[in-house]
Amino acid sequence: MKKLPLFLISLLIFLSVAYISSGWAVGWYLEPRLERLLTDWFGLPVEIEGLYGHPWPGRVSARRVIFHNPSGFGETPHLDTLGLWGEMDLLKLRDKEVVVPYVVLRRPQFLIERRGPDPEKEVLETEQVSNINQWLYHMKEKRRVRREKREAAGIPRGKSWHVWLGKIEIENGTFIYQSEPKDEKAAKRFIFRNLHGALTGFEWPTPDPEGLLQHVELEGDFGDRFGTPFQIIGDANFATKQVSFDLKGIVREGELDKQSSLLEGLPVQVKGGHFDLNIHAVCRSGELEAENELILRELELDAGANPTDRIWEVPVKAWMAFLTSEKVVYLDVRLKGKITDPKFEVYRAFQKAFQDSLRKKTANSVEKIKEISIRFTQGAEKLVFATPTKAMKSGIGALSNGMQRVSGAAGQEKSEEKA
Repeated sequence: MKKLPLFLISLLIFLSVAYISSGWAVGWYLEPRLERLLTDWFGLPVEIEGLYGHPWPGRVSARRVIFHNPSGFGETPHLDTLGLWGEMDLLKLRDKEVVVPYVVLRRPQFLIERRGPDPEKEVLETEQVSNINQWLYHMKEKRRVRREKREAAGIPRGKSWHVWLGKIEIENGTFIYQSEPKDEKAAKRFIFRNLHGALTGFEWPTPDPEGLLQHVELEGDFGDRFGTPFQIIGDANFATKQVSFDLKGIVREGELDKQSSLLEGLPVQVKGGHFDLNIHAVCRSGELEAENELILRELELDAGANPTDRIWEVPVKAWMAFLTSEKVVYLDVRLKGKITDPKFEVYRAFQKAFQDSLRKKTANSVEKIKEISIRFTQGAEKLVFATPTKAMKSGIGALSNGMQRVSGAAGQEKSEEKA
């Protein structure tokens, strides 16, 4: 009787070790097979480290998971996560069903790399536009080849794989959108850091390609080094080649000198100031329309190499004096385009929309700028303003000759008035 408790304790220890070891054994068995399956499925190299999986209660974890970039893109991985855990119905895999009630990604870094059109080619193939388009095209081609072989052999179609992810939670993530045109100077990056949030309701293949079936809530910092706080919330459908979403976001207390490239092409330099941005972006089957309100505060500007330049029929110094005299500048920034079009660059589109809005603000404020410019010149010269016309061009750095400078005219008029 005295030996019974010792036997029970030994049995309990043995069962506990066996339970824990079985999870590692399952991981050891599945890890290389899952790597090969995902590599073949996505058409890009996949690495998994430290996989653990237990049939009951379906607990799954991995120390690291890496989806490398497709061939022809950069060396930075497409997805690199330093920790993954969640629950998964492993028995459902026998029926070609991936059922994951929830999964947590720790410190994931997700890179969308987009290539510009090749100057040697008139049109860039759709599958070459981005690393995402590349593996989507690969999956589509594999399905096509299998279908043709099956039809040629007269084999009826079997059951396709079905994926359902109840909740994908992100802890301290990083998202990078990067364009890599042939001209390296034109390359642009959007970086979002310290990301926390979740995507719910992901299902592939999607039962409704037109519906917004997933919900997104995300917050973090926007910017490469010194981040600006932002939040995004809305609905989307990422489980289709023609992405759709309806998202609203806010960016607060951004530093303008960190976004000085928005004024690229104009004869001014940004020295300081802050901005807020209210975003409403709607994308239907790849067609993007975004209505954004950009609020500029405490602007600090400096003239470029040639301070006598004109911008949109206004002398640069008078234009700068007008903007800096405004405590708050409200701009309506709208952009539109097809996100799968190789010629459509989100950054360039926003830059152009920003400058177009600034041009309209200038055109609607010519009289006020005129008053400021007269005080600014202090009688050294007279500035004759042309009436705003359609000649006020939109676009990056559009300058015109609507202003005429008549040197010495102001002094002559003052002497005539005294006489």
